[in-house]
Amino acid sequence: MKCLNCGQDNKETANICKKCGRDLTLPPAWFPDWRWHVRTLAVIYTALIVLFFTAKFLLRRLPPPYDTRNIPSEMTPWLKYIANSGAESSRAAPASSDPYGTPNK
Repeated sequence: MKCLNCGQDNKETANICKKCGRDLTLPPAWFPDWRWHVRTLAVIYTALIVLFFTAKFLLRRLPPPYDTRNIPSEMTPWLKYIANSGAESSRAAPASSDPYGTPNK
């Protein structure tokens, strides 16, 4: 028989735990049943869903500088070719370069 207090293995006929001295004849105070687990999980999932939609709503109400991301082209040089491709559609890209504008060697 395992002690519920310390986990020590005791004889089946023991009345007290040999390690911590807890009375082994007393039944445990409470064991959760499946209904308790279902109810607890339902409360947790409901709280998470409410928190998600609240955060989504509040984040959409942020002022204009924060609701979109404008990344300067100096920060992303690999995107210059893609950003300029619409403006330079009349000029063809060199045949020896890849889509990112770096020449092949």
